[in-house]
Amino acid sequence: MLLFLKSVVQQVFLLFKILFIFAAIFCIPKFFLLYAPTDKVVLEPKVFVNFKLGLENIPKKLMLHLKFGKNGNPLNIGLITNQTGIDQAGKRNIDLLIAQGYNITTLYGPEHGISGKALADKKVDNTLDEKTSLPVVSLYLGNSRFRKFVEKDLKDIDAFIFDMQDSGMRHYTYISVLFKMMEIAAEFDKEFIVLDRPNPLGYVMEGPLVSSEYLSFISIAPVPLRHAMTIGEIAKYFKKFRIKKPIRLTVAPMQDYNRTQGLNNKLPMFLSPNIKTLDSCFGYSFLCILGEGIRPFNVGVGTDKAFQNLVLPNSLEIPLVRWYELRKLLPSKNVKTNITACEKDGEKYSGVKIKIENINEFSAFNTLVDICQFFKSNGMKFTYSPTFNKLVGTDKLRSFLDGKITRKQMSDCVNTDLEKFYEDTKDLFIYHPFPKIILAK
Repeated sequence: MLLFLKSVVQQVFLLFKILFIFAAIFCIPKFFLLYAPTDKVVLEPKVFVNFKLGLENIPKKLMLHLKFGKNGNPLNIGLITNQTGIDQAGKRNIDLLIAQGYNITTLYGPEHGISGKALADKKVDNTLDEKTSLPVVSLYLGNSRFRKFVEKDLKDIDAFIFDMQDSGMRHYTYISVLFKMMEIAAEFDKEFIVLDRPNPLGYVMEGPLVSSEYLSFISIAPVPLRHAMTIGEIAKYFKKFRIKKPIRLTVAPMQDYNRTQGLNNKLPMFLSPNIKTLDSCFGYSFLCILGEGIRPFNVGVGTDKAFQNLVLPNSLEIPLVRWYELRKLLPSKNVKTNITACEKDGEKYSGVKIKIENINEFSAFNTLVDICQFFKSNGMKFTYSPTFNKLVGTDKLRSFLDGKITRKQMSDCVNTDLEKFYEDTKDLFIYHPFPKIILAK
Protein backbone atom coordinates (compact mmCIF):
# COMPACT_ATOMS: atom_id res chain seq x y z
CA MET A 1 0.00 0.00 0.00
CA LEU A 2 2.80 2.39 0.89
CA LEU A 3 4.53 1.60 -2.37
CA PHE A 4 1.32 2.40 -4.26
CA LEU A 5 0.89 5.76 -2.50
CA LYS A 6 4.51 6.58 -3.10
CA SER A 7 4.06 5.85 -6.83
CA VAL A 8 0.98 8.09 -7.02
CA VAL A 9 2.81 10.96 -5.30
CA GLN A 10 5.72 10.61 -7.72
CA GLN A 11 3.38 10.72 -10.70
CA VAL A 12 1.54 13.79 -9.36
CA PHE A 13 4.87 15.52 -8.71
CA LEU A 14 6.02 14.66 -12.23
CA LEU A 15 2.79 16.12 -13.66
CA PHE A 16 3.26 19.39 -11.74
CA LYS A 17 6.86 19.53 -12.94
CA ILE A 18 5.74 19.18 -16.56
CA LEU A 19 3.07 21.86 -16.08
CA PHE A 20 5.62 24.22 -14.53
CA ILE A 21 8.04 23.73 -17.44
CA PHE A 22 5.18 24.36 -19.89
CA ALA A 23 4.25 27.56 -18.08
CA ALA A 24 7.85 28.70 -18.00
CA ILE A 25 8.20 28.24 -21.74
CA PHE A 26 4.89 29.59 -22.98
CA CYS A 27 3.16 31.71 -20.36
CA ILE A 28 5.73 33.61 -18.29
CA PRO A 29 7.33 35.43 -21.31
CA LYS A 30 3.89 36.61 -22.39
CA PHE A 31 3.21 37.82 -18.83
CA PHE A 32 6.33 39.98 -18.93
CA LEU A 33 5.54 41.24 -22.45
CA LEU A 34 2.05 42.20 -21.32
CA TYR A 35 3.43 44.42 -18.56
CA ALA A 36 6.49 45.63 -20.46
CA PRO A 37 6.83 49.43 -20.77
CA THR A 38 4.78 50.60 -23.77
CA ASP A 39 7.55 52.81 -25.18
CA LYS A 40 9.59 49.68 -25.94
CA VAL A 41 6.88 47.99 -28.03
CA VAL A 42 7.66 48.26 -31.75
CA LEU A 43 4.58 48.25 -34.02
CA GLU A 44 4.58 47.14 -37.63
CA PRO A 45 3.96 50.03 -40.07
CA LYS A 46 0.31 50.14 -41.07
CA VAL A 47 -0.39 49.11 -44.63
CA PHE A 48 -3.06 51.00 -46.59
CA VAL A 49 -6.47 49.72 -45.62
CA ASN A 50 -8.64 48.06 -48.21
CA PHE A 51 -11.07 50.44 -49.83
CA LYS A 52 -14.15 50.22 -51.97
CA LEU A 53 -14.57 51.82 -55.36
CA GLY A 54 -17.67 53.86 -56.09
CA LEU A 55 -18.83 50.88 -58.16
CA GLU A 56 -18.59 48.76 -55.00
CA ASN A 57 -20.09 51.39 -52.72
CA ILE A 58 -23.31 52.65 -54.35
CA PRO A 59 -25.41 54.17 -51.54
CA LYS A 60 -28.58 52.23 -50.78
CA LYS A 61 -30.81 55.25 -51.32
CA LEU A 62 -29.32 55.81 -54.78
CA MET A 63 -29.55 52.11 -55.58
CA LEU A 64 -33.25 51.99 -54.70
CA HIS A 65 -33.92 55.17 -56.67
CA LEU A 66 -32.26 53.80 -59.81
CA LYS A 67 -34.08 50.48 -59.53
CA PHE A 68 -37.53 51.73 -58.51
CA GLY A 69 -37.49 55.51 -58.91
CA LYS A 70 -39.86 55.91 -61.81
CA ASN A 71 -43.33 54.98 -60.55
CA GLY A 72 -41.88 51.78 -59.18
CA ASN A 73 -40.17 51.02 -62.48
CA PRO A 74 -36.40 50.94 -63.02
CA LEU A 75 -34.76 53.95 -64.64
CA ASN A 76 -33.34 53.45 -68.13
CA ILE A 77 -29.60 53.93 -67.69
CA GLY A 78 -26.93 54.87 -70.17
CA LEU A 79 -23.53 53.62 -68.92
CA ILE A 80 -20.50 55.69 -69.95
CA THR A 81 -17.54 53.37 -69.58
CA ASN A 82 -14.72 51.41 -71.17
CA GLN A 83 -12.33 48.57 -70.32
CA THR A 84 -11.25 50.35 -67.11
CA GLY A 85 -14.74 50.01 -65.63
CA ILE A 86 -14.06 46.96 -63.48
CA ASP A 87 -14.30 46.17 -59.80
CA GLN A 88 -11.29 45.13 -57.72
CA ALA A 89 -11.90 41.48 -58.60
CA GLY A 90 -11.68 42.34 -62.31
CA LYS A 91 -15.39 41.99 -63.10
CA ARG A 92 -16.95 44.38 -65.63
CA ASN A 93 -19.25 47.08 -64.33
CA ILE A 94 -21.63 46.27 -67.21
CA ASP A 95 -22.15 42.71 -65.99
CA LEU A 96 -22.19 43.64 -62.30
CA LEU A 97 -24.80 46.38 -62.64
CA ILE A 98 -27.06 44.25 -64.82
CA ALA A 99 -26.76 41.33 -62.39
CA GLN A 100 -27.69 43.67 -59.52
CA GLY A 101 -30.91 44.68 -61.25
CA TYR A 102 -29.97 48.01 -62.86
CA ASN A 103 -31.64 48.56 -66.21
CA ILE A 104 -28.65 49.31 -68.45
CA THR A 105 -30.04 50.01 -71.91
CA THR A 106 -27.15 51.69 -73.77
CA LEU A 107 -23.36 51.85 -73.46
CA TYR A 108 -21.31 54.93 -74.38
CA GLY A 109 -17.61 54.68 -75.21
CA PRO A 110 -14.94 57.45 -75.07
CA GLU A 111 -11.76 58.03 -77.08
CA HIS A 112 -10.00 54.66 -77.63
CA GLY A 113 -13.43 52.97 -77.66
CA ILE A 114 -15.16 50.83 -75.09
CA SER A 115 -12.41 48.23 -75.42
CA GLY A 116 -9.62 50.83 -75.06
CA LYS A 117 -7.81 49.51 -78.13
CA ALA A 118 -8.38 52.29 -80.67
CA LEU A 119 -5.39 54.58 -81.18
CA ALA A 120 -5.41 58.20 -80.04
CA ASP A 121 -7.37 60.65 -82.22
CA LYS A 122 -8.84 57.84 -84.34
CA LYS A 123 -12.57 57.73 -85.06
CA VAL A 124 -14.41 55.04 -83.12
CA ASP A 125 -17.53 53.50 -84.68
CA ASN A 126 -20.74 52.41 -83.00
CA THR A 127 -20.87 48.73 -82.20
CA LEU A 128 -22.46 46.08 -79.95
CA ASP A 129 -21.15 44.68 -76.69
CA GLU A 130 -20.34 41.05 -77.49
CA LYS A 131 -21.44 39.63 -74.14
CA THR A 132 -24.70 41.51 -73.58
CA SER A 133 -25.56 42.61 -77.15
CA LEU A 134 -26.20 46.11 -75.78
CA PRO A 135 -25.68 48.94 -78.29
CA VAL A 136 -22.42 50.85 -77.84
CA VAL A 137 -22.61 54.48 -78.94
CA SER A 138 -19.23 56.00 -79.73
CA LEU A 139 -18.75 59.45 -78.24
CA TYR A 140 -15.50 60.10 -80.10
CA LEU A 141 -15.46 60.92 -83.81
CA GLY A 142 -11.71 61.43 -84.15
CA ASN A 143 -9.48 64.51 -84.19
CA SER A 144 -10.93 65.83 -80.91
CA ARG A 145 -14.51 65.81 -82.27
CA PHE A 146 -17.25 64.79 -79.84
CA ARG A 147 -20.60 63.31 -80.80
CA LYS A 148 -23.57 65.69 -80.77
CA PHE A 149 -26.97 64.63 -79.50
CA VAL A 150 -30.50 65.80 -80.18
CA GLU A 151 -33.49 65.13 -77.93
CA LYS A 152 -34.72 62.04 -79.80
CA ASP A 153 -31.32 60.37 -79.34
CA LEU A 154 -31.88 60.30 -75.58
CA LYS A 155 -35.65 59.94 -75.30
CA ASP A 156 -35.30 56.45 -73.78
CA ILE A 157 -32.56 57.43 -71.28
CA ASP A 158 -33.49 58.56 -67.75
CA ALA A 159 -30.03 58.68 -66.21
CA PHE A 160 -26.34 58.36 -67.06
CA ILE A 161 -23.78 56.48 -64.99
CA PHE A 162 -20.14 57.42 -65.55
CA ASP A 163 -17.51 54.88 -64.49
CA MET A 164 -14.01 55.12 -65.97
CA GLN A 165 -10.49 55.29 -64.60
CA ASP A 166 -8.80 58.66 -65.18
CA SER A 167 -5.03 59.20 -65.54
CA GLY A 168 -4.74 62.23 -63.25
CA MET A 169 -3.70 64.63 -66.03
CA ARG A 170 -5.98 67.34 -67.41
CA HIS A 171 -5.11 66.68 -71.05
CA TYR A 172 -6.18 63.03 -70.82
CA THR A 173 -9.58 63.11 -72.49
CA TYR A 174 -11.60 60.92 -70.13
CA ILE A 175 -12.39 63.98 -68.02
CA SER A 176 -13.28 65.79 -71.26
CA VAL A 177 -15.85 63.05 -71.92
CA LEU A 178 -17.13 63.53 -68.36
CA PHE A 179 -17.59 67.26 -68.96
CA LYS A 180 -19.30 66.85 -72.33
CA MET A 181 -21.71 64.21 -71.05
CA MET A 182 -22.54 66.30 -67.99
CA GLU A 183 -23.37 69.17 -70.34
CA ILE A 184 -25.64 66.86 -72.33
CA ALA A 185 -27.32 65.57 -69.16
CA ALA A 186 -27.96 69.14 -68.04
CA GLU A 187 -29.30 70.16 -71.44
CA PHE A 188 -31.77 67.25 -71.66
CA ASP A 189 -32.54 67.03 -67.92
CA LYS A 190 -31.06 63.58 -67.30
CA GLU A 191 -29.73 62.45 -63.96
CA PHE A 192 -25.96 61.98 -63.81
CA ILE A 193 -24.22 59.56 -61.45
CA VAL A 194 -20.46 59.26 -61.12
CA LEU A 195 -18.96 56.11 -59.59
CA ASP A 196 -15.75 57.42 -58.09
CA ARG A 197 -12.27 56.00 -58.67
CA PRO A 198 -8.74 56.81 -57.43
CA ASN A 199 -6.34 59.31 -58.92
CA PRO A 200 -3.30 57.20 -59.90
CA LEU A 201 -0.95 60.21 -59.54
CA GLY A 202 -1.53 60.49 -55.80
CA TYR A 203 -2.19 63.77 -54.05
CA VAL A 204 0.11 66.31 -55.76
CA MET A 205 -1.55 69.27 -57.49
CA GLU A 206 0.67 71.32 -59.82
CA GLY A 207 1.10 73.10 -63.10
CA PRO A 208 -0.74 75.72 -65.16
CA LEU A 209 -4.47 76.15 -65.45
CA VAL A 210 -6.01 76.61 -68.90
CA SER A 211 -6.24 80.12 -70.30
CA SER A 212 -9.55 80.84 -72.03
CA GLU A 213 -7.97 80.97 -75.50
CA TYR A 214 -6.64 77.42 -75.11
CA LEU A 215 -9.79 75.68 -73.93
CA SER A 216 -10.31 72.64 -76.14
CA PHE A 217 -11.19 68.96 -76.00
CA ILE A 218 -7.66 68.19 -74.73
CA SER A 219 -7.86 70.96 -72.12
CA ILE A 220 -11.55 71.04 -71.36
CA ALA A 221 -11.57 73.30 -68.29
CA PRO A 222 -9.28 75.56 -66.24
CA VAL A 223 -8.06 72.92 -63.81
CA PRO A 224 -4.36 72.35 -63.00
CA LEU A 225 -2.30 70.31 -65.43
CA ARG A 226 -1.90 67.64 -62.73
CA HIS A 227 -5.11 68.06 -60.80
CA ALA A 228 -4.84 65.56 -57.87
CA MET A 229 -8.62 65.12 -57.87
CA THR A 230 -10.72 62.01 -58.30
CA ILE A 231 -13.22 61.75 -61.13
CA GLY A 232 -16.02 62.41 -58.63
CA GLU A 233 -14.37 65.58 -57.35
CA ILE A 234 -13.80 66.77 -60.92
CA ALA A 235 -17.52 66.22 -61.58
CA LYS A 236 -18.40 68.34 -58.55
CA TYR A 237 -16.07 71.07 -59.86
CA PHE A 238 -17.72 70.95 -63.29
CA LYS A 239 -21.17 71.28 -61.72
CA LYS A 240 -20.21 74.24 -59.53
CA PHE A 241 -18.04 76.21 -61.95
CA ARG A 242 -18.46 75.05 -65.56
CA ILE A 243 -21.86 73.53 -66.35
CA LYS A 244 -24.17 76.45 -67.18
CA LYS A 245 -27.50 74.69 -66.70
CA PRO A 246 -28.67 72.94 -63.51
CA ILE A 247 -27.66 69.31 -63.34
CA ARG A 248 -28.85 66.50 -61.05
CA LEU A 249 -25.44 65.12 -60.07
CA THR A 250 -24.75 62.32 -57.58
CA VAL A 251 -21.28 61.00 -56.75
CA ALA A 252 -21.04 57.49 -55.33
CA PRO A 253 -17.88 57.92 -53.23
CA MET A 254 -15.17 55.43 -52.47
CA GLN A 255 -15.05 54.02 -48.95
CA ASP A 256 -11.90 54.09 -46.76
CA TYR A 257 -9.85 55.72 -49.52
CA ASN A 258 -6.65 57.64 -48.74
CA ARG A 259 -5.67 60.09 -51.49
CA THR A 260 -1.95 59.34 -51.16
CA GLN A 261 -2.34 55.67 -52.04
CA GLY A 262 -3.26 56.23 -55.68
CA LEU A 263 -3.79 52.78 -57.20
CA ASN A 264 -1.74 50.89 -54.58
CA ASN A 265 1.22 50.37 -56.95
CA LYS A 266 -0.77 48.55 -59.62
CA LEU A 267 -2.73 49.56 -62.68
CA PRO A 268 -5.70 47.13 -62.62
CA MET A 269 -6.45 47.61 -66.32
CA PHE A 270 -4.65 49.41 -69.13
CA LEU A 271 -5.96 52.94 -69.68
CA SER A 272 -5.25 53.14 -73.41
CA PRO A 273 -2.94 51.55 -76.01
CA ASN A 274 0.07 53.51 -74.73
CA ILE A 275 -0.69 53.50 -71.00
CA LYS A 276 -0.63 49.85 -70.07
CA THR A 277 1.30 50.02 -66.80
CA LEU A 278 1.55 52.30 -63.81
CA ASP A 279 5.09 53.25 -64.87
CA SER A 280 3.69 54.51 -68.18
CA CYS A 281 0.95 56.39 -66.32
CA PHE A 282 3.53 58.06 -64.07
CA GLY A 283 5.76 58.92 -67.04
CA TYR A 284 2.80 60.34 -68.95
CA SER A 285 2.57 63.07 -66.31
CA PHE A 286 5.47 64.93 -67.95
CA LEU A 287 6.56 62.97 -71.02
CA CYS A 288 3.24 63.40 -72.85
CA ILE A 289 3.89 67.08 -73.48
CA LEU A 290 7.47 66.37 -74.60
CA GLY A 291 6.37 63.55 -76.90
CA GLU A 292 3.25 65.13 -78.37
CA GLY A 293 4.16 68.80 -78.13
CA ILE A 294 7.84 69.19 -79.02
CA ARG A 295 9.90 67.78 -81.84
CA PRO A 296 12.33 66.00 -82.01
CA PHE A 297 11.64 64.26 -78.66
CA ASN A 298 10.51 60.65 -78.75
CA VAL A 299 8.97 59.06 -75.63
CA GLY A 300 8.41 55.52 -76.87
CA VAL A 301 4.79 55.86 -78.04
CA GLY A 302 3.90 52.80 -80.07
CA THR A 303 6.27 50.54 -78.10
CA ASP A 304 5.76 48.46 -74.95
CA LYS A 305 7.68 51.15 -73.01
CA ALA A 306 5.58 54.18 -73.95
CA PHE A 307 6.17 57.17 -71.65
CA GLN A 308 9.06 55.33 -70.01
CA ASN A 309 11.80 56.55 -72.33
CA LEU A 310 13.12 59.92 -73.44
CA VAL A 311 15.24 59.54 -76.57
CA LEU A 312 16.47 61.57 -79.54
CA PRO A 313 17.56 60.47 -83.04
CA ASN A 314 21.24 59.58 -83.33
CA SER A 315 21.29 61.77 -86.44
CA LEU A 316 21.22 64.81 -84.11
CA GLU A 317 24.62 63.70 -82.78
CA ILE A 318 23.81 64.41 -79.15
CA PRO A 319 27.02 63.60 -77.23
CA LEU A 320 26.65 60.77 -74.74
CA VAL A 321 27.95 63.09 -72.03
CA ARG A 322 24.75 65.16 -72.36
CA TRP A 323 22.62 62.20 -71.32
CA TYR A 324 24.85 61.62 -68.30
CA GLU A 325 24.45 65.28 -67.40
CA LEU A 326 20.66 64.92 -67.68
CA ARG A 327 20.80 61.87 -65.42
CA LYS A 328 22.51 63.98 -62.74
CA LEU A 329 19.69 66.50 -63.01
CA LEU A 330 16.81 64.03 -62.77
CA PRO A 331 17.51 62.00 -59.60
CA SER A 332 16.85 65.10 -57.51
CA LYS A 333 13.33 64.92 -58.95
CA ASN A 334 12.75 61.38 -57.63
CA VAL A 335 13.46 59.85 -61.01
CA LYS A 336 15.59 56.77 -61.65
CA THR A 337 17.31 56.67 -65.05
CA ASN A 338 19.48 54.43 -67.19
CA ILE A 339 21.16 55.07 -70.52
CA THR A 340 19.25 53.35 -73.31
CA ALA A 341 19.24 52.91 -77.09
CA CYS A 342 16.54 51.73 -79.45
CA GLU A 343 15.47 51.63 -83.07
CA LYS A 344 12.11 52.60 -84.55
CA ASP A 345 11.03 52.72 -88.19
CA GLY A 346 14.62 52.17 -89.27
CA GLU A 347 15.99 55.10 -87.25
CA LYS A 348 18.29 54.69 -84.27
CA TYR A 349 17.76 56.60 -81.02
CA SER A 350 19.68 57.16 -77.80
CA GLY A 351 18.63 58.59 -74.47
CA VAL A 352 17.44 57.57 -71.03
CA LYS A 353 14.99 55.07 -69.63
CA ILE A 354 12.92 56.68 -66.88
CA LYS A 355 11.21 55.31 -63.78
CA ILE A 356 9.51 57.50 -61.17
CA GLU A 357 10.20 56.12 -57.70
CA ASN A 358 7.67 58.05 -55.59
CA ILE A 359 4.88 59.85 -57.43
CA ASN A 360 3.83 61.75 -54.28
CA GLU A 361 7.28 63.35 -54.04
CA PHE A 362 7.69 64.03 -57.74
CA SER A 363 7.00 67.28 -59.58
CA ALA A 364 5.92 66.56 -63.14
CA PHE A 365 5.76 70.19 -64.25
CA ASN A 366 9.10 71.28 -62.79
CA THR A 367 10.74 68.21 -64.31
CA LEU A 368 9.20 69.04 -67.70
CA VAL A 369 10.53 72.60 -67.53
CA ASP A 370 13.98 71.46 -66.36
CA ILE A 371 14.33 69.02 -69.25
CA CYS A 372 13.24 71.63 -71.82
CA GLN A 373 15.60 74.21 -70.32
CA PHE A 374 18.46 71.69 -70.27
CA PHE A 375 18.23 70.92 -73.98
CA LYS A 376 17.58 74.55 -74.93
CA SER A 377 20.72 75.63 -73.07
CA ASN A 378 22.64 72.96 -75.01
CA GLY A 379 21.60 74.43 -78.34
CA MET A 380 18.72 72.18 -79.38
CA LYS A 381 16.18 73.68 -81.76
CA PHE A 382 12.57 72.97 -80.78
CA THR A 383 9.65 72.60 -83.17
CA TYR A 384 6.33 72.98 -81.38
CA SER A 385 3.23 71.09 -82.43
CA PRO A 386 -0.01 73.07 -83.01
CA THR A 387 -1.37 71.51 -79.80
CA PHE A 388 1.57 72.45 -77.54
CA ASN A 389 -0.05 75.43 -75.81
CA LYS A 390 -3.35 73.55 -75.55
CA LEU A 391 -1.63 70.65 -73.80
CA VAL A 392 0.16 72.95 -71.37
CA GLY A 393 -2.88 75.21 -71.04
CA THR A 394 -0.96 78.46 -71.43
CA ASP A 395 1.57 80.20 -73.67
CA LYS A 396 3.79 81.05 -70.69
CA LEU A 397 5.99 77.93 -70.95
CA ARG A 398 6.69 78.50 -74.63
CA SER A 399 7.33 82.21 -73.98
CA PHE A 400 9.92 81.23 -71.36
CA LEU A 401 11.59 78.67 -73.64
CA ASP A 402 11.68 81.22 -76.46
CA GLY A 403 13.35 83.76 -74.15
CA LYS A 404 10.45 86.22 -74.05
CA ILE A 405 9.92 86.00 -70.28
CA THR A 406 12.00 84.76 -67.36
CA ARG A 407 11.38 81.49 -65.58
CA LYS A 408 10.33 83.43 -62.49
CA GLN A 409 7.74 85.39 -64.47
CA MET A 410 6.34 82.14 -65.86
CA SER A 411 6.32 80.47 -62.43
CA ASP A 412 4.65 83.44 -60.73
CA CYS A 413 1.75 83.33 -63.21
CA VAL A 414 1.37 79.56 -62.83
CA ASN A 415 1.50 79.67 -59.03
CA THR A 416 -0.96 82.55 -58.65
CA ASP A 417 -3.59 80.69 -60.67
CA LEU A 418 -2.83 77.39 -58.95
CA GLU A 419 -3.24 78.73 -55.42
CA LYS A 420 -6.47 80.51 -56.33
CA PHE A 421 -7.87 77.30 -57.83
CA TYR A 422 -7.09 75.42 -54.64
CA GLU A 423 -8.85 77.99 -52.48
CA ASP A 424 -11.88 78.03 -54.77
CA THR A 425 -12.28 74.25 -54.86
CA LYS A 426 -11.13 72.88 -51.51
CA ASP A 427 -14.73 72.56 -50.29
CA LEU A 428 -15.29 70.04 -53.12
CA PHE A 429 -12.65 67.57 -51.94
CA ILE A 430 -14.11 64.29 -50.69
CA TYR A 431 -11.01 62.46 -49.45
CA HIS A 432 -8.11 63.07 -47.07
CA PRO A 433 -5.46 64.20 -47.12
CA PHE A 434 -6.36 67.15 -49.31
CA PRO A 435 -4.12 67.70 -52.35
CA LYS A 436 -0.58 68.97 -51.78
CA ILE A 437 0.43 71.87 -54.00
CA ILE A 438 3.90 71.81 -55.57
CA LEU A 439 4.71 75.27 -56.83
CA ALA A 440 6.44 75.96 -60.13
CA LYS A 441 10.07 77.01 -59.61
